[in-house]
Amino acid sequence: MIKLVNQLLVGTHLAAAAEAMALAQAAGADLRQVYDLLITGQARSQMLVSRVPPLLDSGFTTGSNLRIFTAKDLPLVLDAGREFGVTMMTATAALQTMELGAAAGVEDATDADLIRLLVDGHAGKARQTAADGDSEGTAG
Repeated sequence: MIKLVNQLLVGTHLAAAAEAMALAQAAGADLRQVYDLLITGQARSQMLVSRVPPLLDSGFTTGSNLRIFTAKDLPLVLDAGREFGVTMMTATAALQTMELGAAAGVEDATDADLIRLLVDGHAGKARQTAADGDSEGTAG
């Protein structure tokens, strides 16, 4: 159970970091400045600290394969939520974000690539593809 709780936080923090940086980019903010400010306050998370610098440095040498989140970890978290009667809206949203990456063809890439996908703004078509697909297993 500890592993599932860990992966719930890892998956949701990754999704939140990706969306936060995408929002900052869309608003025209300097991503380096945003990152430097975020890591000094309450928004700091290990996923933010470990996954955003490769985006800023254009390196993407860190990260996990998205398949671990879409095919195993987050579905298991959602199963546990159903089993114990816990609403898992955040985990559901995180899984949908990972599925967005899979729909855009980055499932075999690292989770840092998901951040790049959202930040670069090329997620619109993938978002529609994911919405049109079968969402079974994504409800909590």
